[in-house]
Amino acid sequence: MNERPAKRGVLLTLAYDGTDFHGYQRQDGLRTVQSEVERALEKVDPWASRLRACSRTDTGVHALAQKAAFTGTRDMPAFAYWKELERHLPRDVAVVDAEECALDYEPRFDAVEKTYHYRVRVGPSRDPLRDRTHFHLFRGMIRKGTRESTDVGVSLSLEAMREAASYLVGTHDFVAFRAAGDERKNTVRTIHELSIEREEGTTDALRIVVRGNAFMKQMVRIISGTLLEVGRERREPSWVKTLVEPGKDRRHAGPTAPPQGLVLVSVVLGRDRAEST
Repeated sequence: MNERPAKRGVLLTLAYDGTDFHGYQRQDGLRTVQSEVERALEKVDPWASRLRACSRTDTGVHALAQKAAFTGTRDMPAFAYWKELERHLPRDVAVVDAEECALDYEPRFDAVEKTYHYRVRVGPSRDPLRDRTHFHLFRGMIRKGTRESTDVGVSLSLEAMREAASYLVGTHDFVAFRAAGDERKNTVRTIHELSIEREEGTTDALRIVVRGNAFMKQMVRIISGTLLEVGRERREPSWVKTLVEPGKDRRHAGPTAPPQGLVLVSVVLGRDRAEST
């Protein structure tokens, strides 16, 4: 693809509002994060390679720390690529960091840990400032006797959600949390942290924090939807424990939570990025 000798590898950290994107990965005829960044990159370095990202976020999913590498052909530092790209990017995607890496560096194969947040707001009416970034549970969707309260701790049973979450921490077969159509054979994953937190400065919002070694398609959204079933008292916490037992599949877990609540918060990369693959 390059018509000039490669000069340097560049690793970008990208942040984006996924609302108006058809996911991260390039798709013909659709607006995606990859296509927008590559369009900007073509203006900065017409012979640069395509991006090699570590996570293929779905339509409507956001990111604070997507990692994407490319091979550039201009003799300028990574910092200069960062500043040049920013001049050509749309408002809903930004480069927030750039560093040099090996020419052929593949962050997807080097990611050892990812952290996602799933954000939920509970209330009787929409909040235009948070509709793009939170899943809004209307009061009528909550089966609780104290439904009139705006406090998320009253509307959802956080204690039950935390108990349910504890059953998923560790190494398990998460086949029941794999989206239909995902045919990968290895469905064993390790979750290092799964916590339920109130969002700072609010009484009506929470976040589900999921940190693990790797995730399957829509896995975090299915985990979140499952925990919300428990929080809404539709299921007992012990139900979640059965979902990682043998013989389970996607039909047994809870619904897939909507995409707008999900954000990729951080990615930990493993080996020295200056090395070649």
